Amino acid sequence: MPPQRVNTLADGRAVARHGVRSRAQEDVFTPQLVAEPAGLVAEGRLTVPIGTVYPLEQVQEAHRQV
Repeated sequence: MPPQRVNTLADGRAVARHGVRSRAQEDVFTPQLVAEPAGLVAEGRLTVPIGTVYPLEQVQEAHRQV
């Protein structure tokens, strides 16, 4: 991932309220973007810690925690 680029989740209501520019995750989340970190995970060179696992019924709470 280029160092000048930050990929994050955004609060759509806050984006609208403050009038900032935002691009949807779908516009920038591509297989090519995921390929390098996925390869590093597969090679054991990158560890992605998982702090909490939520059941599907708690998806809204999981999203709030992000």
